[in-house]
Amino acid sequence: MRYVAVDGPVSRIEPGGDELLVELTRRYLPPHRVDAFLDYARSELGGQVVIAMTPQHWLSADLGEA
Repeated sequence: MRYVAVDGPVSRIEPGGDELLVELTRRYLPPHRVDAFLDYARSELGGQVVIAMTPQHWLSADLGEA
């Protein structure tokens, strides 16, 4: 299990769209999981937003195998 948290000043918040959802899903998931996650995200997760910020502090952890 891994995670990262970041904070800093936000420069803008705007609606996310399906094109961005598809792009990020394809970037971070293996190809065989993309379609199932997109179906789930579209039906269960509701609206998405894009938050643009200037990172100032980072906290990350790798807790090994989940």
